[in-house]
Amino acid sequence: MYYKAICRLLAFYLGIFALILLIPIGVSAYFDFFADPAKYPQPPSTLAFFYTFAITIILAIGFHFLGRNPKGRVYKRESILLVVIVWIITTLLGALPFVFSKTLDNPMDAIYETMSGLTTTGSSVFYPKSYNAEGEEIPIELALPKISTHKYRFFGTITPVRDPDTGKILLQ
Repeated sequence: MYYKAICRLLAFYLGIFALILLIPIGVSAYFDFFADPAKYPQPPSTLAFFYTFAITIILAIGFHFLGRNPKGRVYKRESILLVVIVWIITTLLGALPFVFSKTLDNPMDAIYETMSGLTTTGSSVFYPKSYNAEGEEIPIELALPKISTHKYRFFGTITPVRDPDTGKILLQ
């Protein structure tokens, strides 16, 4: 197994991935610093994407140094391992903005949501939290009458966007 060749390709892939991360950094910077917060209320996320970008660059540099002067070619074995590693790394790096921005409290939910987005399955763990009149979180009850008579009770995963001054919910 030619690990240096795999590391070299991973470094190249992570470099491209880091360049692609510049797009959400730019978009989030626009909404965090230039857009009207009354029109687009949202928690800041630029730093979450920047931290993900920095981690990706550090990994790319690390794999670049590990993959210097490869003495072999990439064959079928290496290709299969490379694909598996790329899927795992992409999923973990893609979950970081959810965790850093505290959009999702549970890292496993962030990983699940990222894998769902990468594979375009349409499955999601995003569900807004519900609160009673006193401001306490309450469970959500859902029933799927065509499938089962069972009622599902769960708590939401997304905290609503609140006005920092009044605490009033702006977006749910």
